[in-house]
Amino acid sequence: MPGYLASVYLHQLAALIWVGGMLFLTLVLVPVALRLEPPRRGALLADVGRRFRWVGWACIIVLAATGLLLLGRRGITPADIFTGAFLAEPRGVVMLSKLVIFAAMVALSILHDFVLGPQVTRALQAAPQRAAGLRRRTSWLARANLALGLAVLVLSALLVRG
Repeated sequence: MPGYLASVYLHQLAALIWVGGMLFLTLVLVPVALRLEPPRRGALLADVGRRFRWVGWACIIVLAATGLLLLGRRGITPADIFTGAFLAEPRGVVMLSKLVIFAAMVALSILHDFVLGPQVTRALQAAPQRAAGLRRRTSWLARANLALGLAVLVLSALLVRG
C-alpha cells in the first residue's frame, strides 16, 4: 500500500504543478508581461518559458510513469490500452478519455515548447511587429492545453469518486 499511495501522491503533485503552472502563466505572468515593452517582454517570457519547460516536462514524465503504475494497480496493462480491453471496466470510457486528452496535451506541449514558443521568442527579439500574430496563435494553443488539463482533472475526480 505505501508504494500505491506514493504513486498517487506523485501523480497528483505532478498534475498540480503542471496545470497550476499553466494557470499561473495564463492568469498572472502573461498579462503582466504584456504591459512591458516588446524587448523586455520577449526576454521575460523566454526566460520563464525555458524554466517552466523543464518543470513541465518533468511533470509529464512523472505523470506518465505514475499513471502506468496506477493503471497496473487497476489490472490494466499497456497492451490493454492499445487493444481497448480495459473498456470493459466500469470506468473504462472515462479512463480512455483521460488518456486521449493527456496524449493531446503532450502533443500540444511539444508544439508549444519546441516549435511555436521558440519562434515567438525569436520574433519578439528580432522583429516585434511580426510577432503579434504568432504570439496570439501560441497563446491560444497554451489556453487550449490548459482547458484540456482542467478537463483531465475533472475526469480524474470522476474516476476516483465515480
